[in-house]
Amino acid sequence: MKKKSGISKILGVTHNDMAMLLNISRSQWSMYESGKRDLPLSSKLLLTEILTYVKTPSAKSQNQMLHITKQDSLMKASIQRQLQENEFQQLLAARQTVILEQKQEKSVRKLLLVSYLSNNDHKNNDLLKVMEAKAIKQLENSSQLLILQHKIKQATLQLEHEMLLKALKEEH
Repeated sequence: MKKKSGISKILGVTHNDMAMLLNISRSQWSMYESGKRDLPLSSKLLLTEILTYVKTPSAKSQNQMLHITKQDSLMKASIQRQLQENEFQQLLAARQTVILEQKQEKSVRKLLLVSYLSNNDHKNNDLLKVMEAKAIKQLENSSQLLILQHKIKQATLQLEHEMLLKALKEEH
């Protein structure tokens, strides 16, 4: 009676569900699956009908096609939402990269100006020191490392975008 074990798994239901379907107790079903007890005739007949139906190719294909079609639609919608979010994130990362690069260029120009004015005996040394400190702080805030991190994020998002497009094509 070893073949009986796993019928619940084959049908994809729990022991409780199987017992309720067959109008028996859970313990009766467990004992039947372990080979220690037989089922009442009405339960056995129902189980036979269920197993026969599930093994019928036409029943499988009709039910499976309905579920597969629904799952495909849900998957397609999910991928499209992910694509939209990905495109938004790519635009955001590109914008942040440009802003950081502009700030960095501005700070470098400011440092060049401070250097030029310092070398030409500019009268207001306190102002130059403040300008230099601000430029250095801005350079630290828009460092090459931070720019690189944003570029890596952009590249990663681009790869994700390509994978999502591929997944969307495979759905068709």
